[in-house]
Amino acid sequence: MSNNSSIHKFVDYFNLLKPDGVTGFAAKVVFNKDNIEKERYTEVQILLGDHLNAIYLINPDLPFEDLPDTFMDKASQYVFEGDHLKVLSKEDKNFTVDIYPVVID
Repeated sequence: MSNNSSIHKFVDYFNLLKPDGVTGFAAKVVFNKDNIEKERYTEVQILLGDHLNAIYLINPDLPFEDLPDTFMDKASQYVFEGDHLKVLSKEDKNFTVDIYPVVID
């Protein structure tokens, strides 16, 4: 499944696209580097396009913890796994990020 298809399925499944065209939501984000996990809660914004998709984590503390806050198509692979979106680094095979939308019923 392509990046474009995966990210659109994720957004559609959780109904994350707002009427104003913005895809922004609260999420639990799990960073995994060499089997060491760090869990953070943050606002997520996704820019959807035909040829470019980008994910931004809006948390000013992430850079101070050496955690990335931006994921682009060229450097990442997106995989929709049913309950979350997995971001795989194309540059570092030992680094993944799992994005779980916080759903309030």
